[in-house]
Amino acid sequence: MLRIGDFSRLCGVSVRSLKHYEALGLLYPAHVDSSNGYRYYSSLQLISVSKIRMLQDMGFKLKWIRENLQDYLPEAPLDEQVANIDRQIAHLQEQRRRILTYKNIMDSSLHQQYHAVLKRIPARVCVYRDVRDIPKERLPEEIKSFAENVRGQMPVRERDELCTVAFLDNSYLDHQHMNVRLLCELSSERRGTAETVTLPQIRQAASVMVRRGYPYVSEAYMFLYQWLEQNGFRQAAPPVERYWDARQYSHTDEYAEVIVEIQWPVEKE
Repeated sequence: MLRIGDFSRLCGVSVRSLKHYEALGLLYPAHVDSSNGYRYYSSLQLISVSKIRMLQDMGFKLKWIRENLQDYLPEAPLDEQVANIDRQIAHLQEQRRRILTYKNIMDSSLHQQYHAVLKRIPARVCVYRDVRDIPKERLPEEIKSFAENVRGQMPVRERDELCTVAFLDNSYLDHQHMNVRLLCELSSERRGTAETVTLPQIRQAASVMVRRGYPYVSEAYMFLYQWLEQNGFRQAAPPVERYWDARQYSHTDEYAEVIVEIQWPVEKE
């Protein structure tokens, strides 16, 4: 029989880890002296520790090892672990590719000002107004009018949000006129009889924040086009623009100072 210190040195596992194995029910001492609490292990248990360490090195968790520490390990969990590792490798490779892409474009002024992230956008129930063939330069005025009208009559969910702009077609590609739907999310408990529409969930959107307001939205779109191409994404649907009132933070009454978030549904090419 080997005392825990000697056993620890022989198997290359710390005394603390051996006690942790015991607490998990993974490996108990062969004998515990009732008079002093000293733990003793048999030389045969060196084989068990070796197998535990081997499975740990393969990435298996100790709780899983406890349930599967047997003489014969079936292929199924090994195949599953290989698949898990393959997914982790793919994820790390994608992270590495994005870092290298970002390094290559850091000198671009657009990429110094804007940053894109992927996010899921939940569905929202909104009051709305459709506006067709509106000149691009008139959109800020229309947003202001719509937001003030809704706030004056209905309980909105986000007090800082002016409204969301959803494009009804591909008119966002037109630099002169657009067909849009202006939306404002209402508080769920007080929607009343207001005519509403559900803005559907976006499973995956490329999101860019525009801190300098509406005049710079076109510039942010230029950045997004580059980002999508460089990261292997394509547009899955027309973009959505979300406008936030930043006057209380920027100490200005100009709606040109709003914060704009572009949310573009995307999918991998």
